[in-house]
Amino acid sequence: GVATKYLSHYLAWFKESNAKLDKRRILIAAYGGQQCYGT
Repeated sequence: GVATKYLSHYLAWFKESNAKLDKRRILIAAYGGQQCYGT
């Protein structure tokens, strides 16, 4: 039904955004960019 359709859609988005977050974390770690966090 609608719930499963929505859930799979959400999971796909979640995986994608998670991958983007991981890439950003790797970049931040590589550059030692603490400024990115505003600290």
